[in-house]
Amino acid sequence: YLFSNGIWKFLGKTATGSDAPEFAISSLGRVAVMEDGTAPSISFNQQDQVHNGKFIQFEIRDYGSGIDPASVQVFDENESLETSVISDGRYQVSLLKKSRNQDVDLRIEAKDQAGNGVVHQTILKAPGPLKLELSVFPNPARSYCKFRYKLSQDVDFIRLKILDSRGKPVFLSDSDQDASFSRNASSHDYEWALEDQFGRVVANGVYYAELYTRASNGSQDRVRVKIAVLR
Repeated sequence: YLFSNGIWKFLGKTATGSDAPEFAISSLGRVAVMEDGTAPSISFNQQDQVHNGKFIQFEIRDYGSGIDPASVQVFDENESLETSVISDGRYQVSLLKKSRNQDVDLRIEAKDQAGNGVVHQTILKAPGPLKLELSVFPNPARSYCKFRYKLSQDVDFIRLKILDSRGKPVFLSDSDQDASFSRNASSHDYEWALEDQFGRVVANGVYYAELYTRASNGSQDRVRVKIAVLR
């Protein structure tokens, strides 16, 4: 190891067949010969061990010689999964299409640069059916109203459609064109200014708001609520 920038950096190992290691250094500095006999550790940041239908993220940490990047392999049963590095020690795995609606029998293999290996196996549950909850307040609405929606899982797409009492659309927006729509699994608010698609104030009366959501695994849900506009 070479001490550089406040940390010990692994230079490599040489097997000699004896108890006396041999090594060479190419620069001056503080060096040390240390034994790394501890394998890396693997952990997940998936909440409650449920995957999101698109990818899985995990973390590999090693406080000795450091991870050997070429050694990191991930399998769903016996099929290899594409793995990419997000940041130092953090990885993301793209799921196979067949795995997106199924539990994932995951196996991760990794080694550090000293050759210590680890195999981590776990089963990540598939997300259940997408469930959407929607409420509106204040109702009756006089100058604005807010839609509070709750998503049971992350979604790829959200669409809000407002119709008048005859079923004619007066306002339409979606997450592709409006970043105000949050798509992660939680409760969120979206405000409507009681205006139509062209920014004109809508007339007093009864309206219907329909919220549609779609997840990456194809699961969908749709909810409709009634709104009274009364100024």
